[in-house]
Amino acid sequence: MNNTLGILGGLGPAASCYFYDLLVRLCPANRDQDHPDLLLYSKASIPDRSAYLLGRGESPLQALTEGIALLARAGAGAIAVPCATAHHWHGGMQAATDVPVLNMLALTAKTLQKQGVTKAALLATEGSYVSGAFANALENAGIAPLLPTREGRKALMDVIYGIKSGNMPGNETLEALAAPLLAQGAEKVILGCTELSLFAKAGLDDRYIDAMQVLAEQFLMLNS
Repeated sequence: MNNTLGILGGLGPAASCYFYDLLVRLCPANRDQDHPDLLLYSKASIPDRSAYLLGRGESPLQALTEGIALLARAGAGAIAVPCATAHHWHGGMQAATDVPVLNMLALTAKTLQKQGVTKAALLATEGSYVSGAFANALENAGIAPLLPTREGRKALMDVIYGIKSGNMPGNETLEALAAPLLAQGAEKVILGCTELSLFAKAGLDDRYIDAMQVLAEQFLMLNS
């Protein structure tokens, strides 16, 4: 396989920067040449995924597939999309190319399955909840997804869009959102939106699993 890795980023830009940072930090490298060659296309103009799934705005599918096709033409041997909500269109993105497009949702579910997790809290966008793509991936792996209340989901979206606008709250904000689901018996809390992954940058305990880190780890394995 061509070992050049492609990233369709900009969804949002801060999350894409963190994904690249993860790839650098997780790579077992002793020199520059030990890192994979990367193609990063930050296509921030892709329409809002959650807005469309909630009945507002333009479908992002054409822009997503155009980005995937561009990376494939540029020489990517595998492609990652660090945006959980965009994986609602994973089938369409994969249909745009013969190059493998990693499925972050399925990879996260498989990782939890290997850990023996049977119930997991899913913190994600409202678009992800409406599409059901992440919850379905968990259920297909035998894991029961625990979802926030309507009020919790609204609070999550406020946090996510706040991060997109440059307002990064402290980890206590995330912990307060996760607490009711942990009280219901969640064995793990999934950071199921790549903006939420930025909380992991500051450090979280092992109750949390970052879907974007799972994607980064699997992405790097393709280069090994």
